[in-house]
Amino acid sequence: MSSLDLVIGPPPDGIDLTANRIAQNNGTVAAVMAIATVFVCLRFWARTANKNVLAYDDWSLLVSLAFAYGTGICCILGGRYGIGKHIWVVEPDDVITSMRIIFAYVILYATTVPMVKLSVLLLYRRIFRLTWALYFCAFLSIGYMIAVTAGISLACVPTSYFWTQWVDPLNGGHCRINLYLFYLWNGVANLFTDVIILCLPMPIVWRLQMPRSQKWAISGIFLLGGFVCVATIVRIYTITKMKSSVDITWVIGDAMIWSNVEPCIGIVSACLPTLRRLLRHIPQLRGFSSRGSALSENVRNSKSNHPSHEPDRMANRSAYGSGPSKRGYFRPEEDEICLTTDVGRAGGRDKAASAKSLKSREETRTQIRVNQRFEWSEQAQ
Repeated sequence: MSSLDLVIGPPPDGIDLTANRIAQNNGTVAAVMAIATVFVCLRFWARTANKNVLAYDDWSLLVSLAFAYGTGICCILGGRYGIGKHIWVVEPDDVITSMRIIFAYVILYATTVPMVKLSVLLLYRRIFRLTWALYFCAFLSIGYMIAVTAGISLACVPTSYFWTQWVDPLNGGHCRINLYLFYLWNGVANLFTDVIILCLPMPIVWRLQMPRSQKWAISGIFLLGGFVCVATIVRIYTITKMKSSVDITWVIGDAMIWSNVEPCIGIVSACLPTLRRLLRHIPQLRGFSSRGSALSENVRNSKSNHPSHEPDRMANRSAYGSGPSKRGYFRPEEDEICLTTDVGRAGGRDKAASAKSLKSREETRTQIRVNQRFEWSEQAQ
């Protein structure tokens, strides 16, 4: 009888101790990491090929991918030390090492997921110029990272008890919190912030002046991030299996895999709105991109030619300076998704400057000179 049998008891009847899911877990990690890497590369290609300056959201997503690689490496290393096998066939020293990897993995996961969310929020900031709602979501994401990192670091006394409890639970240590509930509720909190960030741009999109079909198309691009919520729900389900099982190296393997799938899907979803230029090179999808470009051009032309839109256009231009990269302007020619409404938010001194510029333009437009001389001549027949 091994030392693990003395601590957690003998294996239950009917369990196949030869079962091994390490290869399956490693294959899943490699696949999702490869997909996330490809989409990040496509995003950078689309942004640079469109002659756009790389923004904070692009670089933050690259940082997120680096942290995601950290979680993937932890998954693969965990397999080398028994994660994916039943605990009764894992050496006690390997159990301790695998739990140390889990400890580092939780901290990396708590950093990766908020980084992906911050990248999405920065994309919203660049396109929609959101203010307080964006800051609120950023506060939730950063608060989640701090809370989870501090919680796992202070969960056990001494900290080493986190990984020795499965081999030597009577060494004098203890855990301040229930680790199962800790994993479960941080998953629920993560899902809560996912839903809020997913719904954040919807009211703005549906206020745009464009056909309903186009609104649905743009909403669909953003709502593809809902796959992240699905991955989070599956992850929470895998965590619930830890409540009644002492076979920690077996049940925690699924939780680790889905904890790696979730941020990778988030990275892919964050890249989708930036790949409009890529659609132009795919014949089956070229129509969507061309219709979006045509719609953008038509809306801009109608605003520049119709007198009733002159105040709005001048307000946008004078309130925040010239050029499409300023605040309060949805920029379809710079950003990749087709948002085609100009919004003016002039105020204070900028509003006065806008009014003055508009008045000057109106005076210039109404100065019509009429020649009042009248000449009449007849030719005798």
